[in-house]
Amino acid sequence: LALDAALRAASESQGVAIGGGSGGGKRSMFGRKAPGERFDDMLAECAVWEAQLDCTPDACDLPGDDDGGGGGDGDDRMLLVLKGAFAGSRCAQISDALRVCYLEYSPLRLGGDLIFKLLKRIVASQIASQRP
Repeated sequence: LALDAALRAASESQGVAIGGGSGGGKRSMFGRKAPGERFDDMLAECAVWEAQLDCTPDACDLPGDDDGGGGGDGDDRMLLVLKGAFAGSRCAQISDALRVCYLEYSPLRLGGDLIFKLLKRIVASQIASQRP
């Protein structure tokens, strides 16, 4: 308890947020962006990826398991996750619900960060394969 109070006092004097649960723009004690800011960055990056891959709401021609049967390999499943991320990022209610989960539940935040890193790799490989 005393250590917690000392950490909070030190962080307040330096303008650093501990925990970052409010989603504000302050940096955490370890220099990472606050969770809310990281979530906003992920949503913005999804929009950039969607444009780079020319994946519109009506036509998304990424290869993958379109029938939802789950019989494809790992990349096919991740492409399906990517398509779902694009659809979810366009729906305000879904992105708001995911924001609450991301900000309030640290295990889900960790899982979301890991999935986002995997999607980054998938997008990079898709962009590279589309180049002539």
